[in-house]
Amino acid sequence: MLFTAGGGAATALLGDPVLLLLSVFGLVFLMHLWSFRQINTFIVTTRVTAVREGLPAERSRLIRHNDVQSMSIGRALMDRFFRVWWLEIDDGTGHPLRIKVKNPEDVKRLVEEHRRVEGEEGEEARGRTEVAGSR
Repeated sequence: MLFTAGGGAATALLGDPVLLLLSVFGLVFLMHLWSFRQINTFIVTTRVTAVREGLPAERSRLIRHNDVQSMSIGRALMDRFFRVWWLEIDDGTGHPLRIKVKNPEDVKRLVEEHRRVEGEEGEEARGRTEVAGSR
């Protein structure tokens, strides 16, 4: 490879196509990792699970904890490299919510706890209504 005076790193990159390709792929890979963390937002509250995807939040989805029918956890081959799992929350609409997280068991436990608490609050409210109606 021939270097000219004052060319520096730019000449080295343009002079070697393999180095140029590796640099481009590395940059794309880093941008992918950054965008995965920055663009997708996942929130679990006491009543709903919310996901916002895109920049700036092009698509959002809410699932009420009372509507959750099932939750499953899995891992694809590429997810092993990034050390993430997917958590699928099905609310019976035919379009389950699938998110990638590093700790799916913790998220699943949170949703189940909030479902149980919200269910108990609903039973207490129904009980109060029945008692008030029987007077």
